[in-house]
Amino acid sequence: GKSLFSMRNYTCQELQSHLPVQSSEINLDKILATGQVFRWRKFEDTWYGVIRNKAWVLRQDTSGIHYTFHILNEENEKNNLNVKPVDELIDYFNLRHKLSEITQPWVSSDKHLSTLLTSHQGLRLIRQDLRVFAGFYHVFVQQHS
Repeated sequence: GKSLFSMRNYTCQELQSHLPVQSSEINLDKILATGQVFRWRKFEDTWYGVIRNKAWVLRQDTSGIHYTFHILNEENEKNNLNVKPVDELIDYFNLRHKLSEITQPWVSSDKHLSTLLTSHQGLRLIRQDLRVFAGFYHVFVQQHS
């Protein structure tokens, strides 16, 4: 089939938009490559994946996340007219919660947790659409019954 984006290494300047966020708050490599999600692929330094009704291209550097997207289904997108794409990224990666604030009490009080949290900075849980998980579960159960 025809690819929505050419699988190539996009430069940050080529991507249309930018979400300024520190790498200590989000690390795309640790989040997208650790088995939490399966709809993302990395080519060199560029991530390709799907969030809701959009195919996304993401690239992270020290200034934040550079991105662009392509709407997959115009009809479905009519329901999301009031949602800004940057807000979809913030919601999906759960960026309204600051990791530094959440982890600070543990870092300052527990040596082992401090080491663990420091070595995994930017790792966070994704807010996935439960319908995607339910569909995966249904297929898995059918295949293994």
